[in-house]
Amino acid sequence: MPPLLNPRSVSLKDMVPLWEVVCAVRGWPEERWHEAFSHSTAPLQASDPDWAQTLSCQMRHLDRADDLAVARLWLALRQGALTAYVGDPRFGRAVAIRPLMWMFNAFGAESARSIGDGTMYMDLDRISKLTDLTGRTIADFAGHPIYIAKAAVRELFARRRIPEATADKIAKSVIGQFRAEFTRRRMAKDDFIRKVQARDDRIFKAIAIRLWAKHAPEDWKRSGTKSPGSRKSR
Repeated sequence: MPPLLNPRSVSLKDMVPLWEVVCAVRGWPEERWHEAFSHSTAPLQASDPDWAQTLSCQMRHLDRADDLAVARLWLALRQGALTAYVGDPRFGRAVAIRPLMWMFNAFGAESARSIGDGTMYMDLDRISKLTDLTGRTIADFAGHPIYIAKAAVRELFARRRIPEATADKIAKSVIGQFRAEFTRRRMAKDDFIRKVQARDDRIFKAIAIRLWAKHAPEDWKRSGTKSPGSRKSR
């Protein structure tokens, strides 16, 4: 079996604890996850066409709905779109966990707990005999904290320009929901801008104004249009 850990160690000074990353990404909408990994997962998905089905099948291991973040991070680690490191704070060093480790553990309780808590958990009876690093076994790293490189964290949280198709989809959704709720009302421009910006913080006001001009019905654009329940302007 190929080594599950990279024998080359790196400094912990360039690392961020995994548990901090998990806390930060919990609650991300689907679009935000797609944006974070769209630059790296597309070719991997081509070689693993059942990735989405695999993820949904493994969701039975999750205890809470908000741990969908854990499942998505596991998928990124399994596909190699993100690399985690298991560290030894005593020496200030860490080694990379190769994707095979996450595939080897599947998405059972061990992987879910390891990612969610940011600590390496594993079935020692099952893998303690698998020698990995020179003179050491994988079991030597059980209970050690897991990290993500600072550079990878910056990339993960970097906001890219919102694709026009995504912005158009959000605008149409906001308009459609308003029409379904208020069949005889006109939506105010300010309300539209506020709602599309709430959907995705990459939609700046200038973009929202362009979306209004592009998608709002002509009768909504008449001057004096106000929110439902508000008084008409004088």
